[in-house]
Amino acid sequence: MKHIVYASEYAVLDSNVYTGGGTDDTKALQALLDSAPERGHLHIIMDGAALIRGLKIRSNTTIECLNCDCGFFLADGSNCSVIQNADRDYFERKTHNISLIGGTYNHNAAGQQHHVPVDDPLYEFGGPFNPNLDIPGNALVIGMEFYGIEHLLLRDVVIRNHRSWGFLACNFKHVTIEGCWFDLPEKMFAQNQDGFHFWGPGQFLTIRDVGGCVGDDFMNLGPDEHDCKSDITDVLIDGVTLDEADQAIRMLTRGTGKLDRVTVRNFTGTYHGIGFYINNWFPPRFNYKGGELPPPSYGYFGNIFMENIDLRPKKPTYNPDTPFLFQIGGNIESLTVKNIRHHLPEYRYNLFRVGYPFYDMAYAWDEAHKPRIGTLLIDGMHVEEYDNATAENDFILVKQPVENLMIRDVDIIRGGDVTPSGRLLRTLPQAEIGMLVINRVLAKRLSELVRVEEGKVDLYSARDILLLQCESGELVDEGSRVGEIVG
Repeated sequence: MKHIVYASEYAVLDSNVYTGGGTDDTKALQALLDSAPERGHLHIIMDGAALIRGLKIRSNTTIECLNCDCGFFLADGSNCSVIQNADRDYFERKTHNISLIGGTYNHNAAGQQHHVPVDDPLYEFGGPFNPNLDIPGNALVIGMEFYGIEHLLLRDVVIRNHRSWGFLACNFKHVTIEGCWFDLPEKMFAQNQDGFHFWGPGQFLTIRDVGGCVGDDFMNLGPDEHDCKSDITDVLIDGVTLDEADQAIRMLTRGTGKLDRVTVRNFTGTYHGIGFYINNWFPPRFNYKGGELPPPSYGYFGNIFMENIDLRPKKPTYNPDTPFLFQIGGNIESLTVKNIRHHLPEYRYNLFRVGYPFYDMAYAWDEAHKPRIGTLLIDGMHVEEYDNATAENDFILVKQPVENLMIRDVDIIRGGDVTPSGRLLRTLPQAEIGMLVINRVLAKRLSELVRVEEGKVDLYSARDILLLQCESGELVDEGSRVGEIVG
């Protein structure tokens, strides 16, 4: 029996991946996909566009589209994924060797509901372990879903008009995503139109040269977002271009699960208000169903490395008063951020907000259960701005215990019309910095380099600091300073 088949020999392909219409031939295509176990291996060539009501794919199957005009359009009212694995499972990886190559997978956002009721609590949004107060008993309608999969490849795929999340992989091993794009002309306000979403357990995730527009997180690494205990490890994300996305990446751990050995590099494009969340996100009341609340866990992050980021902020979508590039909080062993560029911003953004473990800006943690960051290294930051409207800014805000905070190779260049204002770093209440080291800084037209009015810093060292046309350089001298700083 042939392993390579053309879809047009089995189904009617008279639809359009952009506008839909045509003949619904879901049954014929599903029957073809169901023949994979009998054939041993199945490689389908999509040589046209199919109108469907959702397809389920089995192990050892490849779907290859000839170009972006070939693929699938989800019919109105289907309220399901364009494609998902047939043997989905949260606990075992029953699906192996799936490849989706090329083409457009149109979820037809305007034609689907945001969420639908489900009988199995495992598939509720939030799951049985983490009740979601907004839509209990319901599941999101997601563009693509894979649960319990090993060796999944997406290459040169366009996911278009996803209704909620564009893609979800849960309980995975060896996932590779290359050259894929989110196309979202039907962008909706606050409708969870995330891009890539990953739930643990997961290992060996590689993502290269992807991009596009999303209405929430472009990518979410949430190892224990669903079950409060799973890990995701060994992640490489290299080459992301955002096209007016609301957010860049959210890294989230909420219980005992861990996110570890993660490298993110080469991020560019435009975003609206929220860059990188690395925190716990969910306050304690969301982490327990019934009874007395346990102490908050603040998540668990191992070693995270990020470099080469040039994102241009646009008008904030959700929180116009507190836009940021990085919001960092929770328990973190080590986080390195290298080579950040903040070039001619149109809006005033904090680059780093350290110590907001949840989305609740007013949350004050229990003194007996504080989150803690081991080492935070900011290695290379270049700011260039020529507008007073954006210059009145503190680039790094700290309000959480940090054992070691190291900042080096910083250039803050401001034009002659900018009034000296803002600081490189300011501490807020509850900040406790064990060791603060600042090396090699050139700054023009700051108010001052560091301000410690609240919180405390135990040891402080500053070397090779050049402040030009700044109001004050009192916290820095030519050598180094070690000792507690007071504002």
